[in-house]
Amino acid sequence: FNPNVYATYAHTFAEDHNFKIMAGFQSEWNHYEDFDAQNTGIMSGLPFLDTTSGDNKTLGGYSATWATAGWFGRLNYDLDGRYLVEGNIRYDGSSRFTPNDRYTFLPSFSAGWRISQEKFFESLRDYIGNLKIRASWGKLGSQPSDYYPYQAVMGSGQPGFIIDGQYVSSVNTPGLVSPSLTWEKAASTNIGLDISALRSRLNVMFDIYERKTTDILTTGSVAYPSVLGASAPLENSGSLRARGWELDIQWNDRIGRVNYGVSFNLSDAVTTVLNYPSNPTKSYGSLYNGKTVGEIWGYSFGGILQAEDLELVGNKYIFHGPHTSSYTVYPGSAWYKDVNGDGFISTGSGTVDDSGDYHIIGNSTPRFRFGLSLNASWNGFDINAFFQGTGKRDYWISSQHYWGNVGYGGSQWMWERSWKPDNTDAKFPLYGQTPSVCDYYLMDASYIRLKQLVLGYTLPANLTRKVGVDKLRFNVSAYNLFTLTHIPGIFDPDQMSDAYPQKKTLSVGAQITF
Repeated sequence: FNPNVYATYAHTFAEDHNFKIMAGFQSEWNHYEDFDAQNTGIMSGLPFLDTTSGDNKTLGGYSATWATAGWFGRLNYDLDGRYLVEGNIRYDGSSRFTPNDRYTFLPSFSAGWRISQEKFFESLRDYIGNLKIRASWGKLGSQPSDYYPYQAVMGSGQPGFIIDGQYVSSVNTPGLVSPSLTWEKAASTNIGLDISALRSRLNVMFDIYERKTTDILTTGSVAYPSVLGASAPLENSGSLRARGWELDIQWNDRIGRVNYGVSFNLSDAVTTVLNYPSNPTKSYGSLYNGKTVGEIWGYSFGGILQAEDLELVGNKYIFHGPHTSSYTVYPGSAWYKDVNGDGFISTGSGTVDDSGDYHIIGNSTPRFRFGLSLNASWNGFDINAFFQGTGKRDYWISSQHYWGNVGYGGSQWMWERSWKPDNTDAKFPLYGQTPSVCDYYLMDASYIRLKQLVLGYTLPANLTRKVGVDKLRFNVSAYNLFTLTHIPGIFDPDQMSDAYPQKKTLSVGAQITF
């Protein structure tokens, strides 16, 4: 059930003062019920339980309800198109929280100044038609996916043992819950600049922003003993900060009978963990205070061991340099540098303060994402090309499809480049020995891809109208024609997955308008 009611009022006072007010209410209510019964041993094609003969009768049921409600309002004001102000107010509630913490107030504000509309700017309008600076601040809320996170929910079932000759039912111990869960909140601050110049042929938009997410639901900072017998409760105690910028440049012009356009966008952002009490020991395998999201930890690569680096004692090779206590080495094995100088290769206790020889070697967050669109038309012919890519990204490939594995299948590409007695200067170690995460084999995952290329031709209207056709256009479209990257071909550098590689597609079409 989803009612959405709102009203808008707009009015202009004294010719220059433009007001617009909007207010409304929106709600969602969902109730779900399920009942199922099943058995095996069907005796006929009829869908009835009494026509079954099996001993696998099961009954099941499920019921869930959730609801949200929100009051909202907006006020817009502009003075002669020069000074722009907007304010938004939301008051949202969710059934996923207790009545005392169910509602949250979410405001946002923005303002802009069109400098180009000022009288002192008149002499520049032939060159810069629009110049606007703007700023905004706003807060949004999000709720958990669990319908009842504030309630101690107990699950029921039938354990796999018998008491007094019968199976018994059981009820699981519920986890701990916090009595004061509420919304996660994300507050964003933005400063932007819009420029339209050279009679609107050049358009530029630039934004810098900071987004701070607070009250993130985590398991909290209390260390519960393992004998507790229940999971730790969620708390609104985590916080993140993302800082970034976005740039969009467009150029459209005409040379003779050729119309063309270029559009380029570029963005970047870095996210830092401000508070994550669930990890007081600062384990680098999880979020921790001060962490840059996407960090990759690994060893410094020392090289590939050769036979002369090892001593064969009985039927076992011994490496007298720094090594791990559990790693059996052979000629062709990778070895790593002893960064902390303790004589062993280790990850310490797995924390930031005691990481052994592990250290930050890269970051998997895509940086400097960009898109480039080129288009042109002439005498009925048109062309459009769209490129996309990432300028900076590190990635550690752990897939066996890349490294190959003796027990699970092979990779001819890796086999040809792996260490062998007759190929001791190979780039990769002994086949079947996937190296530990290290800087040398860390991948540069930046890429550029021709995502789409469209060629078209529209027949002259004076010809098509003779046969009753207003417009007839033919086109050839190609998708994912080529990708420039250091990532192996079995991986999609956009999704970094070898499960569903991108397809190259070619299609031919026609559009007819009568």
